[in-house]
Amino acid sequence: MTWRAFIDDVTSRVDPEFRKAPEYGPPAPPKAIERLERQLGCSLPAELRELLLEHDGVRDGDWLVWSIKEMAKNNLEGWREPDLILPTDLLAFASAGADGILFAFEKGSPSSTIFAWDPIPHERPVLARSLRAFIEGWKLGTITV
Repeated sequence: MTWRAFIDDVTSRVDPEFRKAPEYGPPAPPKAIERLERQLGCSLPAELRELLLEHDGVRDGDWLVWSIKEMAKNNLEGWREPDLILPTDLLAFASAGADGILFAFEKGSPSSTIFAWDPIPHERPVLARSLRAFIEGWKLGTITV
């Protein structure tokens, strides 16, 4: 199932009162993904790479998954911050939209485990074991922060 079909299916199950139509970026060129990986110093998790090849970012009001440009900017800036805006062992791909909480993979890990990095207590609880499980849970409200 394509990422668009998957996200559209999940969106169709959201209560109509809270449903926002996803906006899909164009496919990201493979060379742009390779450049991002060089900038970040790691390979992207397979699911994230697949999604970016299909859509360079997905929005549903806020970013569901950042574009390559946003991912580079937010990770590089976050890693440089002395107040641990983002630990250098995490690779963020979206924001919760509140309290500076970021959704992230473990940088360079073959695992698709997704964490919620909360910079205030410096905690990173596990939210999901895959990007698909995260998107479904986040959109349907079974994953919260």
